Amino acid sequence: MAALTTLLDEHQTLRPFLGRLRTAAETGTDDEIGQAVAAAERALCQDLDRHIDLEDHEFFPEIADLLHASIVEPFVEDHRAIEQARDALYLQTAQGDDLRRKCITLCSLLESHLLREEEMLFPMYRSAQA
Repeated sequence: MAALTTLLDEHQTLRPFLGRLRTAAETGTDDEIGQAVAAAERALCQDLDRHIDLEDHEFFPEIADLLHASIVEPFVEDHRAIEQARDALYLQTAQGDDLRRKCITLCSLLESHLLREEEMLFPMYRSAQA
């Protein structure tokens, strides 16, 4: 259960960065988008990598043992898509509409993933632990 508390805390830490990034991408100037991308870099790179590593190598295997591997497979696949979208944003030079699109894509993937974990996967884990 300690890992679950850590993961939920990290979700809450990530959300404000996603909110600012989405708002900037949807309504901001190119400068505002650039500032939001820069401000979120640590959260979306180093911190997110650590979070994904914890889920992929500790938390998800535990859920797979308790329930079934097929339960976590879609979430692992999400991680690869999130990493790819994040890398497309941070490792490539994007500008204008391309930058907006990449920001919105990353935000959408992460927001959906966090919501599905919190509303489906984490409650299943709690039930299996009980």
